[in-house]
Amino acid sequence: MRSASLTGRRLVVVLVAVLIAPFARTIRLGALATVVTGVVALGGCGDAVEQAPTPDLARVWASGSDDVWAVGDAGAILHWNGTKWARVTSPTSHDLKGVWGIARDDVWAVGLAGTILHWNGAAWSTATSGNTASLSYVWGSGPNDVWVVGVANHEIPLVGTILHWDGSAWSVTPGPSSNPMLGGLISVWGSGPSDVWAVGADSSTGGVFIHWDGTVWSDVPDAVGQPVNAVWGSEAGDAWAVGGAGIAVRWNGFGWGDGPTATYQPLAGVWGSGPTDVWAVGAAGTIIHWDGVAWSVVASGTDQTLLSVWGSGPRDAWAVGGAGTKVHWDGAVWSAR
Repeated sequence: MRSASLTGRRLVVVLVAVLIAPFARTIRLGALATVVTGVVALGGCGDAVEQAPTPDLARVWASGSDDVWAVGDAGAILHWNGTKWARVTSPTSHDLKGVWGIARDDVWAVGLAGTILHWNGAAWSTATSGNTASLSYVWGSGPNDVWVVGVANHEIPLVGTILHWDGSAWSVTPGPSSNPMLGGLISVWGSGPSDVWAVGADSSTGGVFIHWDGTVWSDVPDAVGQPVNAVWGSEAGDAWAVGGAGIAVRWNGFGWGDGPTATYQPLAGVWGSGPTDVWAVGAAGTIIHWDGVAWSVVASGTDQTLLSVWGSGPRDAWAVGGAGTKVHWDGAVWSAR
């Protein structure tokens, strides 16, 4: 059956709250409550820092096997240099929810209270966003075309936020004229400057899909009836969106189609090296893989919620999540690093 159980729906709502609520410090998964506390102290560039507890990591991005960034609670920024992870000086104590880059010396991170940071190859600095929205994801087609999405409020109804970087400044971009309230936006991805998708959740825990054609954003009918937590594609006619109750819908260039994923756990992140090598991650350490024909469950080695997955190729992928969890795929198995 494709309908979610009551427990599954609770997990869906919780997962969306983890991604977009700035005040969420108690995360309930079924009967289990994990309390996340404290502002984490930040150290010098490249220095490992002890903290209690280990910050949750919300997003990971890689330009190559020796250049991987992960961001999370209380401004935490970590870098993998091909050998080890190290804590890097952060100019913010706000929770960071997204990281993505164009090159090794051109990386963006976003988070709560309108936080936008930029890495120039030597240090992270604060950029002026002009708003206080909770920003959840960043993606771009090039150095002068970068999108950030999030949620402007934390009340019902949710109101989405869309920001755009043109190479010189960030500005607010209007959403679809047919749906100005949007709902909370959680993820954004595109195949190019005139083909961009943003997804999220509306106030009734349904999904939100909007599309940028190079000129305007347009509202696309909800294809899932569940919150949508992430979107990624290999090309314009092949994209995946994942979310509540283990849903994964695929864009074929004409419409979004539903399909079974081998799990009912809420999914939070999706990435692939190509159309026949796609990973999705989510609650309770869930990792599933698409081989071009079907989804299958792959052992992750952890029961922590995984919020993001990214890699540099079919034998090099990372997933990150709760309590600082970092697991790596080497082409054969996932293992903690």
